[in-house]
Amino acid sequence: MGPPKRKQSSNLPLRRSARLKARRTCEPDDLQPKGPSTEVSNNVLTAAKDRIARYTDQRRPHEDSLKPGLAAFLAWLPDGGREAIAEDIVNAITDDQLYAVFSTLLTAILIPMKTRPQVGSFPSVEAVAETRDQLTEDQICMEHDGYCCVVTGDLNTDTWKKRGHPDNVYFGPVEVAHIIPLSYASWHYSVEPPHQTSTAWEVLWRCFPRIRQAGMTVESINSPIYGGH
Repeated sequence: MGPPKRKQSSNLPLRRSARLKARRTCEPDDLQPKGPSTEVSNNVLTAAKDRIARYTDQRRPHEDSLKPGLAAFLAWLPDGGREAIAEDIVNAITDDQLYAVFSTLLTAILIPMKTRPQVGSFPSVEAVAETRDQLTEDQICMEHDGYCCVVTGDLNTDTWKKRGHPDNVYFGPVEVAHIIPLSYASWHYSVEPPHQTSTAWEVLWRCFPRIRQAGMTVESINSPIYGGH
């Protein structure tokens, strides 16, 4: 989404930081992450960082990304997921075990995020989605979040115009997108998902607990209620 546009007015503009804070506090209690206490979390994160620092290179594939990669997971994963991965790192007694933790995250999280549909593979969710009324699904997603971007809170430009160009409203072009890449569901929809796909989802749920709490599964990834914009 491009940079937001603002309509000037005599009143003070809305503060984006305030809107985002308000959006977060309006989430249902059952979707709020319930992680360990701050003290326990800090202790396990410190121990995990120390364990990463003790790793010795063995000339394995992608090994140059192991230390910065694991450190990034600890820095950027949400509450609950960060501590879960930190525990996996701390419990890795040998360097082989620590590399296995890194390799699992690489193949189940990082690579699927970059995966493109394969030519000649089984029909994926991308192909199935093309047969549906995409316009209708996009409309459902937009209505679900009030025609606003779920990240910035900006109102869709077309909606802003239809509402009479209201003052003090951030607005910009808003497009519908899948929150979870469709590569997490690229298997033949008439059979059970393959082991590799199931494993990826287990790791995804472990890293992002709220995905499971929200009820998103490998079968429902293409549901309009799980779209973002």
